[in-house]
Amino acid sequence: MRFKYAKKGFALPSVVVASIILLGMLALALQLSTTADGALKDQYYNQLAREAAESGVARFRECMKSAVRFRPVVGRVYTPGSRSCQDPTVDPALSAYTVVSSGLRARYETSLETSDINKHTVNSIGHVDLLKPSGGVWKTISYSSRVVFSEIDTLITKFAMQPSGLAFILRPDNVVWGWGNGTVGASPYLHDHYNPLRIMDKVVKIIGSSYERNSNMVALRDDGSVWEWGCTDRVSNDMYNCSSQLIKVIASDVKDIFISGSTIFALKNDNSLWGWGNNTKGKVGNGSEDVVRSPVKIMDASASGVKHITGTIDTAFAVKDDGSLWAWGFVSRGFLHSNRKVPPTQISVPPVESIQLVRSAVEGSSNYAFLDILLRDGNVMRWAHMVSAVPARINGLKNIRQIYHINVTRRGDSYGIDVNGALFRWGDDPRVNLSPTKIIDSGVVSVKSTNPSATFAFKSDGTVWGWGDNKYCALQNNNMTATYTNPTQIMSGIKELHVAENTSSFAVVKNDNTLWVWGRGAKYDSLNPTYSCSPEKILDNVIQVSNNEYGINYAIDSDQRVWSWRLDGDYGIPIPALGRGKSPKSNIPGIVQLPDWKLLY
Repeated sequence: MRFKYAKKGFALPSVVVASIILLGMLALALQLSTTADGALKDQYYNQLAREAAESGVARFRECMKSAVRFRPVVGRVYTPGSRSCQDPTVDPALSAYTVVSSGLRARYETSLETSDINKHTVNSIGHVDLLKPSGGVWKTISYSSRVVFSEIDTLITKFAMQPSGLAFILRPDNVVWGWGNGTVGASPYLHDHYNPLRIMDKVVKIIGSSYERNSNMVALRDDGSVWEWGCTDRVSNDMYNCSSQLIKVIASDVKDIFISGSTIFALKNDNSLWGWGNNTKGKVGNGSEDVVRSPVKIMDASASGVKHITGTIDTAFAVKDDGSLWAWGFVSRGFLHSNRKVPPTQISVPPVESIQLVRSAVEGSSNYAFLDILLRDGNVMRWAHMVSAVPARINGLKNIRQIYHINVTRRGDSYGIDVNGALFRWGDDPRVNLSPTKIIDSGVVSVKSTNPSATFAFKSDGTVWGWGDNKYCALQNNNMTATYTNPTQIMSGIKELHVAENTSSFAVVKNDNTLWVWGRGAKYDSLNPTYSCSPEKILDNVIQVSNNEYGINYAIDSDQRVWSWRLDGDYGIPIPALGRGKSPKSNIPGIVQLPDWKLLY
């Protein structure tokens, strides 16, 4: 769809077209409101100017996502009459206004104020010119909209997930590509794919899980259909019954999908919840323990939908939009009462913001776990499997905004960050003292850990702090037997921190967008696992990083190229997960050969 008055130019996105229609409706309303007083008219004029400014921002954002290689220039002004995203020059053949009506006209002037690799600050000024009956401008009303959006908003690629030896990419054209071991998808064979394979289009979300290095993948398409492939017991009771064939599980009407272990849940448009897959001790929630091969309804339609699901191997927990907490499956003495096959049951707690499953390694119980519950009022509760009958409030915590579970040495420590960035820790066993301990006073943004027991805190000032064991040079000390009880600053000038939990490999993106690594496999002069206690730069202009639990790493640079490498050399996971052919030097970053998605339009 194009400007109706344009003789040539470029197509506008639907959001801009909608804004222009609204502008026209407002203009018409103004002309018909002959009896309105001046204040009301000014209100309409201001709204019209605001809509014009927002139209400019919407057009600029869509230019960033357009099929041309558009890179905005600071200070250039873009108007409705610009020739193209690449060329802001006004074309005399195009109207300079979004709305032209009797007595008024609306326009915008949009420019890039500041820009770096990762974010853009855009100024858009909407103008409403009130015209004299005899011609000329009587009065101009303006509205300024200043918007900051990140490069992620226009990113060419997003990493969907990397279970086991697989990698999946969801690109801006909503096409999923995958590569790696066995069950990639879109192929009748389970052989490895060393190069990216186009799997499915029109995808809005893809999720998956790993089961003993076998993966089960689920995709939601824009028509509301749900598709599945990989290793699943939906077809049989054998988790090794793997297939790369895409199976349509639900035809339409789904707005979100979740996965917990090998149990899958789908939320429909009416907020009803459906489930299928592994049903150990009733985890699907349908009152049986038989494998559920076709989706069954486990929650009726409701005014409030589910926003998050987590669980153990045989218990599921959900938080709904209204803050209510629900549980079903094997809900034992601690989780409600001693019973299996419990249907979805609401738990009596104050409104919930989020939940975090805390796993423990108590001998003889693979399902021994706790549930940390962050309430909307900033307090925290803990619900203990096989211990407490109801959730108990953790004393000494308030104004918490984020909770984490850190699985170091299988202890199951929990952390909470309050509104001031103070970091608190509490233990994994409610049968001992649960009094929280303040670890850092302020400024903490996130917490990450590796196994063995090293924990990291990333602060808002760009510093990284670490404590615990220095095995594999996690804390950048040459003494790999050292242990730090208190947090110690190990780096500064950091934008992002990445930790591979099971491989003791670490990466940071610095403020200049360079990528640095240390720990296991960070030295590239050997194909054998080596350790670096000092960070080493490996890439420039990085805008996104992802990794999996087996040491496979991926990055996207500012030229929108995807890179892959493995920090433990050629030891461990086979090289198909790199997506770079059969003979790459896997311990050195290399480009994944994906086609330019822009050419697919």
